[in-house]
Amino acid sequence: MDQHFWPKERADLVLFGDCEVGMLAKLVGESAPDAVSEFRDWKLQGHHQGETMKRLVIASNTFLLTSAECERGFSACNDTNDQTRNRLHATSLNALLFVDLNGPPYRNLIQCHTYSHGLRENIGRQHRGSLDLDHNLL
Repeated sequence: MDQHFWPKERADLVLFGDCEVGMLAKLVGESAPDAVSEFRDWKLQGHHQGETMKRLVIASNTFLLTSAECERGFSACNDTNDQTRNRLHATSLNALLFVDLNGPPYRNLIQCHTYSHGLRENIGRQHRGSLDLDHNLL
């Protein structure tokens, strides 16, 4: 869809990309003849993209070029749902995978937990100390 990769000669441009646009249209549930017609108008006559072509451009920009992200997800699932945690409910597994794939690095979570735990202990000591002080005044 990127015009930088189109042939420079008009004779080469006539049929360039028609089959691919038709297959993409079928893949995303659009009308292939409409998509090819709009693509030809766009590339040969310089017309603005039609609605079908706009949707195809958006769809082509959302496809992953490699399967690396998918493989990363499978690896995370295998690491999370192992022999010791094979009875996880689907909702729990989904939540763990979401944090694993999208969340902050694990070391940041440990630091956050350590900080909040230390803060909680400190507040607890201050609270107990004030209660002891009040009790001594009575």
